[in-house]
Amino acid sequence: AVIDQHVRWIHEHVIEQRPSRILDLGCGPGLYTSRLARLGHACTGIDFSPASIEYAVEQADDGNLDCRYLLGDMRDVGFGAGFDLVMLIFGEFNVFRAEDAASILRKSRDALQDRGRLLLEAHTLDAVQAIGAEPGEWRTYESG
Repeated sequence: AVIDQHVRWIHEHVIEQRPSRILDLGCGPGLYTSRLARLGHACTGIDFSPASIEYAVEQADDGNLDCRYLLGDMRDVGFGAGFDLVMLIFGEFNVFRAEDAASILRKSRDALQDRGRLLLEAHTLDAVQAIGAEPGEWRTYESG
């Protein structure tokens, strides 16, 4: 439900319901790209997790979605060009050293077409410290 709310907000307020080319950096299993593709957007996702990319590709294929996925580290992979939106969400930006973050921002800028937008969700230091202070937890699942 939360992801659906985020996607609706991105679709309505960030890209203003216009069919768009979207690049999702750190896309994970394609939870955002698949939903955005169902709304008529062409999506590309980049992630370094083979399992996440495999799942995203399967879901896109099964749903006949306009999604393309690349396995790789966003610090090293070429982003391409002509995107209406580049997004890096869930505080992923916070994990990079300053020089890597600057490089990712430059590559993101270069990947955007004129008047394209960057959606960057960074955490404040207080938020990072609060997350770090949470107790650890483990979960297991039969599948997934």
